[in-house]
Amino acid sequence: MEIQSVIELPEVTSDLAFTSPELVALRAENARLKNEMAQVRAIARIAVEQPDTHTLAKLIAQQAAECMQTRQAWIGLVADDAIRVEAICADNHVQPGDGLVISPGENGAGLVLLKRHTVICVDATRDPLITPDFRTRFGCRSVLSVPMLDHQNEILGVIQWHDRADGEPFSEADTTTAEMIAMQAAVAFERSRIHLHLQQWVNSIESLFAFNSVINERLNPDLLMQRLVEHAVGFLGADGGLAGWVQRDAENSKAPRITARQYFHAGAWHSIQREWTLNQGAPGWVYVYHCPYLANEYRQDLQADALWRDQFGVHYALCVPIVDAESQVLGFIELHKSAGRLPFAWLDAGFLESLANISAIAISNAQLLQALEASRQQAAALSAEHVTWMEEERRSLARELHDETGQVLIGIKLGLQVLAKKIPTAQHGLQQEVVHLREQINQAAVQLKSTARMLRPPTLDELGLPAALHQLATDFEARSAAQVRVQVVADLDARLPQQLETALYRIAQEALTNAVRHGAASHVQIELIACASSLTLTIQDDGSGFDAQQGSPSGLGLLGMRERATMLGGSLTIESAPSHGTRIVATAPLSVSSATRLTAVPSI
Repeated sequence: MEIQSVIELPEVTSDLAFTSPELVALRAENARLKNEMAQVRAIARIAVEQPDTHTLAKLIAQQAAECMQTRQAWIGLVADDAIRVEAICADNHVQPGDGLVISPGENGAGLVLLKRHTVICVDATRDPLITPDFRTRFGCRSVLSVPMLDHQNEILGVIQWHDRADGEPFSEADTTTAEMIAMQAAVAFERSRIHLHLQQWVNSIESLFAFNSVINERLNPDLLMQRLVEHAVGFLGADGGLAGWVQRDAENSKAPRITARQYFHAGAWHSIQREWTLNQGAPGWVYVYHCPYLANEYRQDLQADALWRDQFGVHYALCVPIVDAESQVLGFIELHKSAGRLPFAWLDAGFLESLANISAIAISNAQLLQALEASRQQAAALSAEHVTWMEEERRSLARELHDETGQVLIGIKLGLQVLAKKIPTAQHGLQQEVVHLREQINQAAVQLKSTARMLRPPTLDELGLPAALHQLATDFEARSAAQVRVQVVADLDARLPQQLETALYRIAQEALTNAVRHGAASHVQIELIACASSLTLTIQDDGSGFDAQQGSPSGLGLLGMRERATMLGGSLTIESAPSHGTRIVATAPLSVSSATRLTAVPSI
């Protein structure tokens, strides 16, 4: 296209020169060209500022009307094989296009869309291309429509002018100026789109990194699905979407149900209750065919959902299945766009499938972790029940040994006393045997009492944990050469819950047994510290120790102690090294509201 340059005229001193019609016309043309060039430079400056598309359309519409000195000018961009008017400048006032769409072949701009060249309508009141609605809305007589072409000669949109200010129809000179403006505007819009795509690409990369960190977190499957939807909406510039699960009935695996409980729209989640069967809606379709479903004419689509269409204004939809490593469909993700957005492309479908496949791995892992956690909790519950049952059995057995078996031994002892009195003094040997039997029964009674106390010390039930720990230390000192010291530091004067007392007593008992039996310790320190929120039991010995990383000879005992601490909602740490003794610390949460009276026992 040849651009007219501004003509610089030499100074003329003759009065005739100033009145020459040719010179006057030349000066007028020069002034017009200066004005046009100024407007073109203004459009170029607008492009450099890189505003968004809607703002750019308003600014260029105003500049175009001023440059061409027309009553009206508007900017329309290509969308869905039609011209969607973005901004209208009428009588120096700019307003949005209000959804005005020009179909191919009508109203000048539509013909430009088809023919890709400039169109002039000299008399719009009679031209068959101009629709009655268009005449009523704009009331124009002369129309000039010029295409905006990008660097690949593809049409981006149309600039259209209505009625010159002087009332004259548009001329060939107007066409040249209009095409120059359209060239500058095309550069501005293409630059704006590149900038927008670059920004979207940057945002997508940032979102991709964020999504990568999300799927590596230990989230539950439902939360992972929500994060998948939120990031996919950001990646593809959608307005909203949803994701759902495939629910399989164990008794009828051939008739799965596809369910969704939440819908993401305008940055917020909305509760829904939706269910699809095979081939029903886009979710049912992608489940059957294991491939994406793309609908860019959603309002007429056979699988369209009335709720999405009517309540959320969906015009475009994309749905893909979420498939695990065994090619089993776990669920689906569906994205939606409203009118005015760019429609989905198959490239978007491929990208969304990639996200879904990556997410499927994380979802499968989350489901496995969830199932593992459920199994662990079930095992912990069974273990706790077993420990409780075992303690009850110990309590019952200790009571039977003390009350029933002990009474039997006392009865035998009394019977032997009566028998000894009946034996004649001459039978000295028989009397000695009876005395020996009585001594054995006394020893058995002492051993029975000790066994009953080991099974379930009555001190624990009657006086509580501190007293029981002191009794435990006394018993161990009597049976071994080790010195055992107990220190109780208690900020509470309340009795601890029975389950807590029993668990900590058994931990101390097992740790003391290991220290004396396996570690050959000569000194053991037991410390019990109670405060408002927690209870800490520490057992420190000077025994032979062991490599804590490799485990100890009494591994099952340590495992039992750790399990008891876990049952309390606490923790157990073991610090040990060869020839450096062992330190065991058990910590458990303490609820003051659930405690009963506790009496601190002075240290031994």
